[in-house]
Amino acid sequence: MNNSKRTLFTLTDVVIIVVVVIIAAFAFFSQFNKADTNLRCVIRVNGDVVDTHYLDSLSSDAYVVYEGVRIMLSSDGVAVVDSSCPDKLCQNTGVITRGGQSIVCLPNKVSVTLISDGNAVDAVTR
Repeated sequence: MNNSKRTLFTLTDVVIIVVVVIIAAFAFFSQFNKADTNLRCVIRVNGDVVDTHYLDSLSSDAYVVYEGVRIMLSSDGVAVVDSSCPDKLCQNTGVITRGGQSIVCLPNKVSVTLISDGNAVDAVTR
């Protein structure tokens, strides 16, 4: 009988696994460090664009009202602070801060979308 000890991983295997894990972790966490550039807020009523604001140019909070929906715009993000709709889901969405995020008030037919040049969504699949 051959009593040679069989190892599960060699030193080379361990080094390769560690390098692959480090590269995967770096790729995963680097997506969160991308800053959105030229972040702008597009407000639509009944599907038609009624207003656009560049958030980088805001020095203080601004408020706009469309169809009973009061929207707070700041350099940090956008939120619906008051709405005349019965369920208030648009208010519960909170502050949106990244390109591609949106807030929709279906009863009032108002949507607020953030668009970014630097970190925009490339495609949506179903």
